[in-house]
Amino acid sequence: MTLRTKVLRGGVYLFLRQGLGIVIGTVGIILLTRAIGPSAYGIYAAAAAIFTYLFALSHWGINVYLIRHQGGPQQQDYDQAFSLLLILGLAGTLLAVLVVPFLQYWVPLEGFGWVAIALFTALPIHLLGLVPQARLERALDYRKVATVELAGQLVFYAVALPLAYQGLGPWAPVGGFWAQHLLTFGLLYRAAAYRPRLHWEPARVRAMLGYGLGFSVAGWIWETRNLVNPLVVGRYAGAEAVGYVALAIRITEQLSFIAMG
Repeated sequence: MTLRTKVLRGGVYLFLRQGLGIVIGTVGIILLTRAIGPSAYGIYAAAAAIFTYLFALSHWGINVYLIRHQGGPQQQDYDQAFSLLLILGLAGTLLAVLVVPFLQYWVPLEGFGWVAIALFTALPIHLLGLVPQARLERALDYRKVATVELAGQLVFYAVALPLAYQGLGPWAPVGGFWAQHLLTFGLLYRAAAYRPRLHWEPARVRAMLGYGLGFSVAGWIWETRNLVNPLVVGRYAGAEAVGYVALAIRITEQLSFIAMG
């Protein structure tokens, strides 16, 4: 298969995944918000927004380094990336959990602290999934990437909605969040046929972090927009307002893709 064919086929898979994802995401988020109410969804959305920023801070563009590595990364590069992301994930989780009491003070939403901890502890899993995903994207195997992402989105609502109808409030999407991350993690490693090993080589670490720093700084600044809803709206307008704003942002993003398409 030629490179052009791979690229075109990969683009089709990603487009179809995005289209199906919009339908599933829009219907799912409306049903979920109706089931648990805007306040409960606002508590989850506030924690999820901070988790998104925490993830942006922690990955350091290491996945991009693997994808753009000239000449093709070796097994040691993937293993080094795995080891480095594991350390960054554990350190990021520890620091985030320690900061939760201050976040709870600043964002006085009932139950926010425990929901935030439940999400923050998934950071290492989310980061480590970047290694096999980079391997698949490097091979232009977007069919597998799209399939895994779509499966993760489906399982989120397959778990969250029944829990929501049982009255678990913000813990319903937390359950879906964990189910999604665990499934995606397992499927990515299986699809990429990657078996991680711990590896530490200072020269590779410096290369990854040096490249990632230049790539990540702009992303860190851009991602601060995700903190406005939880830290500003959450503090001054409450959980219900956070839920409405998060829902509006989600639907707007979906419609923006349709408009661009």
